[in-house]
Amino acid sequence: MLPRLWDDRQIGEIRRYFETQTCADPYRPKLGRFVAPTGAPAATHVAYFSNEQVAHAPHCLRLANDSQILEAVSYVLGAKPTISYMAAWWSIPGRGKPEHAEMFHRDVDDLRFVKLFVYLTDVTDKSGPHMFVRGSHKSEELSERIRYSDEAVQDTFPRQDMLTLTGSAGTMFLENTFGLHRGVPPSDEPRLIFQILYSFEEYIGGPKRPVRTVENPFEGVALDPHVNRVYCRLA
Repeated sequence: MLPRLWDDRQIGEIRRYFETQTCADPYRPKLGRFVAPTGAPAATHVAYFSNEQVAHAPHCLRLANDSQILEAVSYVLGAKPTISYMAAWWSIPGRGKPEHAEMFHRDVDDLRFVKLFVYLTDVTDKSGPHMFVRGSHKSEELSERIRYSDEAVQDTFPRQDMLTLTGSAGTMFLENTFGLHRGVPPSDEPRLIFQILYSFEEYIGGPKRPVRTVENPFEGVALDPHVNRVYCRLA
């Protein structure tokens, strides 16, 4: 877990921004765009915002360039990172059996990479906590790029290493998601989450060209052109 870097006012502004934006079910594109969580179709488990929407969300680009985070990420990667993907999405409650990233899996986004997760709503055991198998990023067990059931993971790793991460809105943590992880489907309240992928190279899910022009310095911070090359045109 990381120290709290957003206050309640900032979290509220970000959440209100996303509550007014349309989003889409990446696994059911024919459903079109809608406002979540209240307007999500019955079949939808998760609803994502576009790269452009996330890039223009208040405070998010500033957080991605926070000096504490960049220092930690650079240490883990052993090099200057690239902000290669920023995502935000709703997880909708009451959708039944887990699917896709709601099941345990490994990410293979680059040779080395790390992700920052930020809860934008309060997250309890019943509102979609993130789960991570401690130490699995160093293990060759269950290393195929497929989805794994809870039972398969429980049969392979100690129960005490299956971590369930809950917390209030504003909770944030860095994670090597090559390790086995999943987003638990919420049962009672929707979950809104923000994520940043830091890597060496560009990521297939990120923008194909910069989607935001910003003055440099930006909100009092000097932006590194390399770190921000995927998302920003620096003026």
